[in-house]
Amino acid sequence: MHLRRRRTIAALLVALVALVITVVALAGNDDEALPEAGSRFGATSTPTTRAISEPGDAGVEKVLGAPVQDAVTRLFLIGFPGYGPDRPTLKRLARRDWGGVVLERGNVI
Repeated sequence: MHLRRRRTIAALLVALVALVITVVALAGNDDEALPEAGSRFGATSTPTTRAISEPGDAGVEKVLGAPVQDAVTRLFLIGFPGYGPDRPTLKRLARRDWGGVVLERGNVI
C-alpha cells in the first residue's frame, strides 16, 4: 500500500511539472523583439550584420574557415593499437585533418 501511494504522488508531481512547463511555454510573448546579447561596453554603434549572411554551405564555410566536412573531422580523435602507428594508421592520419590522437595504456612501453 505504501508503494502505491508513492507512485501516485510521483505521478502527480510529474503531471504538475508538465503542466507548469506547458503554461510557461504558452505564456511567452513572441511579439516583442529580443534584446541582443553581449556587452555594449565601449560600443559606438549597433552592429547590423549577421554572422552568416550567405545561404548554404558557403556562408558556413566562411565562418568555420574550412569546408564543413573538414571542420567536422577536426572534432574527432582517433587511436591506434600497439606501441606505434602502422602504415594504414599513418595513411589515415595523412588523409584527414583529425582533431588529435589518443594514446592509451596499450600504446606505452
